[in-house]
Formats: sequence, C-alpha cells, structure tokens
Amino acid sequence: MRAKKKSKSKKLTLKYLEVEEITILGSENIPDTAFRAAKQIILKITSKHPEIRKYLSGYECVLVSPEECVQSSVRWKKDHLKSLAGLAIRPRNDLGFPGRLAASIQWRKKPSMRVFIHEFGHAIGFVIAKLDPHYEILLKQSFRKAMDLGLWQNERFIKKIGKPGHDPVAEYWAEGVRWWYTWGKGQKFKSRDEFIQYDPGLTHLLDRWLSDEEIPLTY
Repeated sequence: MRAKKKSKSKKLTLKYLEVEEITILGSENIPDTAFRAAKQIILKITSKHPEIRKYLSGYECVLVSPEECVQSSVRWKKDHLKSLAGLAIRPRNDLGFPGRLAASIQWRKKPSMRVFIHEFGHAIGFVIAKLDPHYEILLKQSFRKAMDLGLWQNERFIKKIGKPGHDPVAEYWAEGVRWWYTWGKGQKFKSRDEFIQYDPGLTHLLDRWLSDEEIPLTY
C-alpha cells in the first residue's frame, strides 16, 4: 500500500493502490484490507472481459469511511444529493476526465463492499456502452419488460423515479451487478439461479459481461 501527503495544513495522508491503470484511493481512515478487497472485486468482476479495465484507464475509485463524506471525496456539489452512500461519475475523455467513483465501505454500520460493487457496476456500464452498441438498447428493453411484469417494485431505484439526477435504468444495471454477486442467506436471492429466473433479461446481459467468480463482500 502506498501513501502520499495530500495537504500539509490538514495533515491528511492519502493512500492508494494501483490495479493496472485504475487507482483505488482512500484516506488513512481506510484499512488496507478494504483496499485489497476492492482490488479483488475489480479484477474478478472483469476477468471475463479484461478489456474493460483497459477502457477504465485513469479511473479513480475512492473508498470512503463512515466519518467522511462521499460527495466531498469526489468534489461533487449537488444540493439535492446530501446523504449518498456512493456515487459514480462518467468518464469524459473529450475533457481529459477519466472518471471517478466514491463508495462507503460500511453498510448498516458493518464493514461492507456492497456499495463499492454497485458503483463499480456503474463504471463497467459506462465502458460496455462503448464496447457494445446494442447494450443500452437491450438494457432498456429489459427494464421496460421488468416494469411491465411488476418486478422490483419495492426497490429504491423504482421508488425514486422522477427525482432529479436519478436514472432508473442505470440503477437497474448497477443493482443487477450487485445482486449477481451478493446472493445467499440474508440476501434478496438465495442463489444466482433464483435471480436468473426472476429477471432473465437483466441476467442475460450480466452473464454476457461479468464473471461468475466469488468476490469479497466485506474486508
């Protein structure tokens, strides 16, 4: 784990870990085990299509401790977004901005990589949209069919439809990435097969792009 001084006045040490050309960042409040878990998540989720990592060259993944602010960690100023657990910003290569995400490493007051998996799902989605011109069309078709069937009605991304800055289709994908890996006891789905039966359209896309390897869910 490498560390560098970010500010002499605040005496803040910024730690970082490189995963090929992707950088995982965090303050001294982030344990090294969380960095290692994030690295494994990145490598294992993309192992089926490692070219995704190439397209995320320069992307920054910021790990956020419970006492820190997600928005501040990525210098994001939106008044209507005050209590986010995570945030992913799309790369803008035309502006020289490689993209950035921030994710809390806690969920319900317990160590968890749940939010990181979701936000990295957004980052993957940004890349897949460039690699496959049919991806967004198929994702929207799957979303509409799921809505017609009354699926996911109790999920937050459905309840927030119409709110400023909310893209339900993008959230549908990112939550799908999380569900692809976080099944089992105490989860929404008891198995991946149960998830596949529930939403065949979404899981077809997930299976096309994501590995089926086990990933760290905590640290």
